[in-house]
Amino acid sequence: MSNSASTITYSAELMRNFLQSEVLAAEAKFEALQTQSGASLLFSIGTDDAMYLTREAPGTKSGWTRSDISSAQIAQDFAANSGARCATFGTAQCPHGTTAMIHLAMVATTGPDDHLYLSLNNPDADTSWQDQPTWTAYPFDAVDHPIPHLKIVNVFLSEATDKEFIVVDVLRDPADTQDLLYRYYIDTAKPGGRAWQPGDLAMDLSATGYTSALGRKVGQQVDGLYTSGQVSGRPQLSYQPLYNPYGGASKPSRFTLPSGLVPDCIAVSRNADNTSDLYLTAGQSLYCLPAKNADGSAGQADNSVAVKLSTNAMFAGVRSLYAAPTTGKGVIVWGLNASDQVFYTTCESGNPVAGPWSVPLPIVTGAEQVSPYLDRAMDANTFFCHTGTNKLTKVVKSPATGLWTLLDITLDPPETNTPARDVMTYTTRVRVTDEDGQPVPGIELGVLASNSTALHINYLHYSAGPVTPVLVTTDDDGSVTIMETVGTLAGSQITVTAGTSKVVINPMDKAFSKAAALTTPDSLSRAEITSPDGSTQPLVATGTSGTDLQTVATANQSLGNAYGTQTTPTSVAVPGRPGVAPGSRRETAHPTRGKDRRPGGKGHGPGGKGKGPGGTSGGLLDVNIGDLLRAVGNAIVDETLDEIQVLEDAASATWQLIVRIAGQTFQAVLDSVESIAESAYHLLSMIVDDIKKVLAYLEFLFEWRDITRTKEVLTTMTKVYLTYAVGQLPTVRAQLDQCFYDAEADLAAWAGRPPSWAGVSTSTGAQVTASTPDQSAPASMLSYHYQNNSDNTTNSGPDPSGTTPDPGDLLATILSEEGDTLYRAVEQLIDLGGRVASTPLPDILTELVAIFGETVLDSCRKLLDAAFDVIDTVADLLLSMLDTPLHIPVVSDVLNFFGVPDFSILDLVCWVGAIPATLLYKLAKGSAPFPDNQETAALIAAPDYPSLLALFGVAPPQLSAAEQDTATAKAIPGLDPAAYVGGHLVSAASSFIGGPLSSAEAWRDPGSKLGTWSGVVAIIGGAGQGVAGYVVNQIVPVQPIKDPRWVATSDLIMITRMSVKLAGALMPRLSTQPFPPNVTYPLGPLQAKDWRGLTAYFDLATALAALAPTIYHFIELAELPDSDDKLLAETDEFSTIASIVGRIGYTVAVTTQDPVTKGDAAFLNLMSQVLSGTMQLTEGIVVLTLD
Repeated sequence: MSNSASTITYSAELMRNFLQSEVLAAEAKFEALQTQSGASLLFSIGTDDAMYLTREAPGTKSGWTRSDISSAQIAQDFAANSGARCATFGTAQCPHGTTAMIHLAMVATTGPDDHLYLSLNNPDADTSWQDQPTWTAYPFDAVDHPIPHLKIVNVFLSEATDKEFIVVDVLRDPADTQDLLYRYYIDTAKPGGRAWQPGDLAMDLSATGYTSALGRKVGQQVDGLYTSGQVSGRPQLSYQPLYNPYGGASKPSRFTLPSGLVPDCIAVSRNADNTSDLYLTAGQSLYCLPAKNADGSAGQADNSVAVKLSTNAMFAGVRSLYAAPTTGKGVIVWGLNASDQVFYTTCESGNPVAGPWSVPLPIVTGAEQVSPYLDRAMDANTFFCHTGTNKLTKVVKSPATGLWTLLDITLDPPETNTPARDVMTYTTRVRVTDEDGQPVPGIELGVLASNSTALHINYLHYSAGPVTPVLVTTDDDGSVTIMETVGTLAGSQITVTAGTSKVVINPMDKAFSKAAALTTPDSLSRAEITSPDGSTQPLVATGTSGTDLQTVATANQSLGNAYGTQTTPTSVAVPGRPGVAPGSRRETAHPTRGKDRRPGGKGHGPGGKGKGPGGTSGGLLDVNIGDLLRAVGNAIVDETLDEIQVLEDAASATWQLIVRIAGQTFQAVLDSVESIAESAYHLLSMIVDDIKKVLAYLEFLFEWRDITRTKEVLTTMTKVYLTYAVGQLPTVRAQLDQCFYDAEADLAAWAGRPPSWAGVSTSTGAQVTASTPDQSAPASMLSYHYQNNSDNTTNSGPDPSGTTPDPGDLLATILSEEGDTLYRAVEQLIDLGGRVASTPLPDILTELVAIFGETVLDSCRKLLDAAFDVIDTVADLLLSMLDTPLHIPVVSDVLNFFGVPDFSILDLVCWVGAIPATLLYKLAKGSAPFPDNQETAALIAAPDYPSLLALFGVAPPQLSAAEQDTATAKAIPGLDPAAYVGGHLVSAASSFIGGPLSSAEAWRDPGSKLGTWSGVVAIIGGAGQGVAGYVVNQIVPVQPIKDPRWVATSDLIMITRMSVKLAGALMPRLSTQPFPPNVTYPLGPLQAKDWRGLTAYFDLATALAALAPTIYHFIELAELPDSDDKLLAETDEFSTIASIVGRIGYTVAVTTQDPVTKGDAAFLNLMSQVLSGTMQLTEGIVVLTLD
């Protein structure tokens, strides 16, 4: 099919989900660079004193990889010194043509002595060096100053484009308490045989109390160092070239700040011509010494005085400062101040002295280190910081929305069974279907996000944004699952394209609508948070001021109105102050914030009480909306937020957020749904006693007790039937041959006089299922995690013990005699299977009658006789697999989170089905399918299959035609719909999971997959699929087969099929020889070489045999008038046909020797099982819509 015919559907929710990864803890030191594509490179020293490179790796499970890039070199050079370690390092990224070069310096210490290593000219577009850079040692070889022991204090690498400059500051004498420095530059060409060249230093500097930055004055040919420090208590600020290229000492330039202020910190911004502007902070102001003055003359002359650019409380006590040019003519300055706040300010005019400069606000509080850059891929303001939570965080400002995204640095889990973390996410499930309504696996999708963020898509991590789409492919179900972790109500709008089809998804809609509905004090007071266990707590504490409730409710209503005006994200720049026109409406929220409402509050901000981040009392400061929302969030935690106002400016038709923090008022435009959603989160946070309550109230509610009852009912249904089926095996074997003989007589009659299908629906499978809704994001959560972790399934107990049977010579003889007949039917059904979704039902039935004659059924009878010889030897063990306890990464953690400590194979199959069954039923009916009452308790407690049937007024089946009562059609009264819907939805879920798993398993080498527990679960899941649909058709029969002979035949085949499934799961797990060595059982060109292939043959026989009662049932249905019941029965039998085709495809896939045939057959199995599941889902939904 062409991409242009694709249909994209989706489901999105704010919901708790799970990630299996390890969050990187804080490092002793780190510096951030980036690759040519914009992927982050984080260099750091770990707690083990090794130098690491942690690099962003899109398309991997965790999104980051971490390499120790120092230990191998140190171990090689200092093998005799176990205490050798990395003491410090330096980095630089220098433009070089179309790419950039990354230069690294490492200082290794062996105790009294340090050792310098360099790794230069590493291209940022090539990742081959990143696991282990090539280090070159540069031993200290200077002769001008004798040094008893080399102790390196600092290493500086420049970003100049014309030459690499490397500067090393060392202690003159480590034993001297004055800690004075020598300065050297490294010349890697080693003129005169020495790399360490003495650098010019015009003043005495001590190792503490100084800061330096490499840069260049106008008119200089080499780099120099700007240095700020103190000598004998006097401030020193100077620039000095590293050396004079013409010989002799270089001349320093000395600078000052107004009023003799001492700089707290300095930073340089490198210009395109390699000159640099110097930025400084002192007091509460930002200063600049530009490389060139406004008139074009050279700046930074000797005795120049720095120019004040801006005054703000954010500039007080800055201890880290960084500066860089923006993509235009502007500049950006980042800082970390004494209050542990990370801030930034920008000037876009091209003239930093003239300004204007944006208002700095606290983006992150509690930070200990920071390393920023402008992202090259999206021009996004980005920094890494070490926060008080003892972890490293990547913080990114989105160019489109202006919002900030905080991202954990996550690594692959150290062990397969590392517990997954529960995280709050927007989870979106996207599904692509073709013109026939069938899923499209393997199609390429483009994914854009309105924010610069991280997305987890089908278990892989990607960096996404609004510019370049992330390219992913749909899974075997034509789906992708997109997870975005969030800390507030704001998420990213997602744009998904498939060929010419496109859909824009706003995952925030449902959660925001729930928040926006709290528009009265009463609704706020009545809002309750429901936990998974059913317990509740109020969102807002009892006794909250009525005035507070009213003001929040009114402002919340305004945010709802503002949200309605925004449909797509828009670019956000620092806005000018909008005017307030006459008639404008202003909605204000200013709840009292008592200290007892926020334990551990930090008091007012750096400006002191009455002064906010703006640094002055009063006035209205225009700021960026993303910056303001970060400041609001920080102020709520610090208890310095005084007031929030939501204002509609009628003149400009915009909504504005006006906030007062510690006495200072700020204003920003609400011009995206993302910013409005985050505002709503902060608004509600003002009146709760724990901000975690806000998302807990808004997240999707699973109501796990309802799901648990559904699961227990389904477990009982499945287990009592399988127990019954195994117990009936002797009767089945005695009756099956006679039933087949009777059926063969009817088949012979059909061959002479084909049945009429005039009364059968002419719809195709695609038409029947076209309107069937897809699984929602919450409904598919457990199955999604299982599909991605099934290969790591382990059991918590011993394998079953028993003797593996010998298939024997009889089976080989039967396969030799009947193989050609069976394979001809297989070939024809494979051909039909490729068209089954788009072929009208009467045409399918006509072909089936032509394919399926009495000779095929007789061949199936003989093969199943041989199968019973094998199954009988392990009959006592067939049920032993059901209760085997399992552990599955992530899946176990999900169930543990909801209070399920351990689970068996059967439990897993039923949990996977119970979640979508319960959620879909509740969505349609507004209540649980199995309420907490005596009737449900009786269903769960049913001791056996006859007792279960008796609860529905149904007699146990009789397995011979003579004993069968004539079945009559039964309506769906009372509680029957719950059982009917639940069973068919579980059958659907089993198909949706089993199809992809069995198709993937078919590609494994013989014996490899079924030797793992994931293969066993796939088989039991297949049994669960059949049982769920079959049992509900027994307890709630809707237009069932009436002829007692065919009822008996259908029941016997079903029992045989379940026995084959259980045997297929059991055989590979028995402790004896798994399969006779060097034995092959052919069926036409197919070859079974293990128990997987052999039990697939047996299942093939039951699948082909099951076509006979299905065809007969359609003959009966063709005589009935159209009705809802008839439609349900036809849909159910169509599902059976699709499932049979899938099972035949699986048999071919695991036994063919041709890889092309294997691929085609595995794909047929997948698509057929998905079609079968969709039909089962359709049945459940049809019943839900009936009155």
